[in-house]
Amino acid sequence: MDAPLVTIIVPVYNCEKYLNKCIRNLLTQTYQNLQIILVNDGSVDRSLEICKEVTDSRVEVFSKQNGGASSARNFGLRHRKGQYILFVDSDDYLAENAVETLVTAALSEAADCVYFEADNITEDSSIKIKKNGLRHAIQYPATDGSSLIAMLLEHKNYHAVPFLYFAKSEIYDRGLKFTEGIMFEDELFSFELLRMCKKVFCLKQILYYRNVRANSVMTSTGRESFRFHSIAVVYKKLYDRYPEHRDEAVYNAYIARIALLCIGYYKQIPKNDRQNTAMEYAEIRKQILENKGFGKKELVVRCYGELLWRAYIFPGRVLGRLKRRFKHGK
Repeated sequence: MDAPLVTIIVPVYNCEKYLNKCIRNLLTQTYQNLQIILVNDGSVDRSLEICKEVTDSRVEVFSKQNGGASSARNFGLRHRKGQYILFVDSDDYLAENAVETLVTAALSEAADCVYFEADNITEDSSIKIKKNGLRHAIQYPATDGSSLIAMLLEHKNYHAVPFLYFAKSEIYDRGLKFTEGIMFEDELFSFELLRMCKKVFCLKQILYYRNVRANSVMTSTGRESFRFHSIAVVYKKLYDRYPEHRDEAVYNAYIARIALLCIGYYKQIPKNDRQNTAMEYAEIRKQILENKGFGKKELVVRCYGELLWRAYIFPGRVLGRLKRRFKHGK
């Protein structure tokens, strides 16, 4: 069998410091049958110039007005030629044999998607990163996507980031794409992708290295309202389809997860800045209560306040704190 063509889509935005390393890493993969799509998303630094300096015929460079990473990924998907799709961010890199390992796994397991592991790295000592990166809690069995979602949620091991999913290109022929103009678009994308897969093979191997930066979209400050609005968009898209899926346990579990994130991100907004998001939050809270937390009691409790929720989730910790306060008269 001929080696299948793999399309790697790289959204590029103001990443001149890391871009050369990323491109070089892709070009030197042990697997060579690649289509590398670099989508310059309105960069104002030397990123586009760096892309155009690449002479390898496997690299295709496109440039568009700034629309965000989702817009760039969707643009890349429209120009894909490969049988498999992999996403890589322009400040990250792969293990040198990553693509070869993923192709081998996908073919040998006849999988629609290979779900693998990543490690978080950083050059900024002020940033605290998760020691275990984006790894699997256990060795998950090869199964259909919905069953895998249920297992990942059960083990609190669900990672939505798009670069962890090496999927057949034909999956995207069903209309799968990223929601543009928001953060957390990967929460909806990954859920929809997995549910379309009849077989997902879980590879317990670190093949991707994610660079956590202080000035990235997710780590920057002052965007609390936008974060809440973004996760609220994801929730609303799920909730609009909820009536037809309310009998599915995995759908209930996932929308409950997103609803809990909505509450958490709303609480991060400074109280004096909540006027523009209060009505949106109130409607979500009302739906959560009307649907009894989508089967999650802790979600209902969370609607009634932080302290009550913490007492429900961590009863021993809260009781111990109260005892210490009582003992010391505080």
